Order: sequence, then structure tokens, then C-alpha cells
Amino acid sequence: MQVWLTVRQAAHTRRHPTEAGQVSLLSLGLMAGVDAFLCLLHLTTALVVPQMAVSLSAAALVQFISCSVVGIHHIMDTQRAQRHSFRRWGPSLDLALPSLCVLFFSLLGLGAYIGGRQRGFAAPVLLVAHSFWAPQIILSAVTDIRAPLLPSYVVGTSLLRLLIPAYFCCCPHNVLWLPQRPAIFEAVAPWVLLQTIILMGQVTYRPRCFIPSLLQPRAYNYHRQASAKEMKLLLDGSEGEADVETGHGAMECVICMSGAPWAPASARMIT
Repeated sequence: MQVWLTVRQAAHTRRHPTEAGQVSLLSLGLMAGVDAFLCLLHLTTALVVPQMAVSLSAAALVQFISCSVVGIHHIMDTQRAQRHSFRRWGPSLDLALPSLCVLFFSLLGLGAYIGGRQRGFAAPVLLVAHSFWAPQIILSAVTDIRAPLLPSYVVGTSLLRLLIPAYFCCCPHNVLWLPQRPAIFEAVAPWVLLQTIILMGQVTYRPRCFIPSLLQPRAYNYHRQASAKEMKLLLDGSEGEADVETGHGAMECVICMSGAPWAPASARMIT
């Protein structure tokens, strides 16, 4: 299911190359890193529990495909789009993929060490691993541009990535014989839900919809209501009769010189 959602999102991103640069590489890299860690976890568990070796090996193969084939290919497409869209990242963008690979395997090794030796850090590690939407939320809020993410991809990815922590934290008879720690899942699940709600709000409404208007930078509103003085100038300068209520016949588009409606506000722009 996760592979299918990622393939659909990658195809959607390729159909909109000008918007692909708005996808966060950190979000994609974090999800790919978690998939690689889960691949190692399934392989290790298959060695420890030989009765489930076949099913766990199949799950590890799916995680490997999700990480190495689909995930990395999606990252490369996004990196190419950002190279053409965001010159502010500088000429070192060609080195982004090798650096990302080094960071990817470093974090993978660190996660494996902490997961195997430092059990007390399980909660912070899980919270960081499930902060995959946070970089995307920050990028969209800073640039004030919507990310080309499918709602099904956002919601489906969030729910599917909660299944494994729910199993290991809440199931008393899991395959690794780990003790129940439902408090960790009770912290991770609301955090992922909060990220999903904010990101869906950014995709559906505005990238800064969750920021109070007092804290947002001032921006010109092209769909604002015209003042009485501007309305008088438009009506005085128009040729022929114009509808005073809607403004039809009173305005001309400065680009195509055809008539422009005054209402609704979303149908015209005031510069």
C-alpha cells in the first residue's frame, strides 16, 4: 500500500515539474531512512524468529523496494526540480544527492545503535522518526506556496506509518518480545495527527493557514475590495454603460484588453 501511494505521488509530481521543487527533500529522506531501518529490522527478526522467516523476508523486500527504488527515485526527481526552480540553494546542489546518501546511512546506523543499545531513548527516536511532515510544513510556510501533495498520499502515509509503532508498543505478544509501552504510542500518534491536519490545511487552503494573521508578513491582496475613489475612476473612464453593481463593462484587462468582471472578487485582480 505504501509503495502504491508513493508511486502515485511520484507520478503526480512528474506531471507538475514546476511545483515539484516545493516538496521537502528532508521529509522524503526521513521517510526513506525509516523504510531502510524497517528493512533491516525485518531481516534481523527473520533470523531471530525462523518460524516467520518467509513472511518477514517478504516484508523486508517490500521495504527495500519502497526505500531503494521508489523512495530514492522520488528524491532524485525532486532534487532535479529544485535545481531548476530554486537557484538560491546555490551551485552545490549537484552534491546534494551524495551528501544525502552519506547522511542517510549515518542516521540509519545511529538509529540501529540507539534502538539496540539505548532503550531509554526509544520515545525521542520514535518522535523524530515520525516527524516526517514537519520539514514539509516549514518549507510551505516559509515560501507561502502549496506543496503538490495528494491528500490520499498524506493521509495514507500517516496512517500506515503508525501501524508498526502501534504493534510494538501496544501488542503484548509481539515477535521481538518487547514490553508494552502504550505511553510512547500515545505521544507519537497525536504528533503525527497534528502534522497531518496542518499539512492538509496547507494543501487545501493556504500554506500559512495555521499562523495567526498578526504574525504573518504583510502581503498585498490582489483580490481586495476597491475603494470608492477607485470605483469612481473606473466608472468615469469606462466607455458606454456599465453595471454599477457588478462592474461589467467598466473594466478592461491590461493584458488582453477584454472586459473584466468586477464580481466575484476571485475573478479579477487589482494591482
